[in-house]
Amino acid sequence: MILLDLVMPVMDGFSMLDAIKKHPQWQRLPVVILTGKELTAMERELLQGRVHNVLAKGSVSANDLAAVVRQLLRQHSAAARSAAELADKQRG
Repeated sequence: MILLDLVMPVMDGFSMLDAIKKHPQWQRLPVVILTGKELTAMERELLQGRVHNVLAKGSVSANDLAAVVRQLLRQHSAAARSAAELADKQRG
């Protein structure tokens, strides 16, 4: 999973999402945005479908963030297991 801020010194988070999109092996990685940036409606629309969660830095606790991370990792692990089982069935 990638925990990404939208405001970074060298590359903004939107550019990073564009870079991720260019690499097929990275496209399945869950992305969570954790940012202090006040998002415009257009920015929220740009993020829709590209990230799993958008969390505001000042309003989310460490426990809440940990819960989101655990949930995404469980989902990602379950999806990976399902894909591996399907591949095994197709081979054998």
